[in-house]
Amino acid sequence: MRKPTKAELAEMLNVTEEVFHRDIKPYIKRDFRKELSNIMDKTTNPDIWLDEQDNMILVNPQNVNRYYQTNLSIYSYKEE
Repeated sequence: MRKPTKAELAEMLNVTEEVFHRDIKPYIKRDFRKELSNIMDKTTNPDIWLDEQDNMILVNPQNVNRYYQTNLSIYSYKEE
C-alpha cells in the first residue's frame, strides 16, 4: 500500500488537484458510502491509498488500521 499525494492522484487522472478534490473525490465517497460508514469515525473524508495494481484503498486518516480495499482501479474515475 502506498499513499500518493494529491498531485499524484490528479496527474494519474489528467486533472488538476482542484478538480480531483472538488469533482472526482465526491463521486468516490458516494460510490463507497456504505463501506466508508464502517471505517470512518468523526471525519467523512478518507485518504485514498493505492495497492500495487493502482486499486483504491480508502483509509481513515485518524486510524490507518481502519481501511477498505475497493478492488477498483483509480483509473475507473478517469474521464476519456
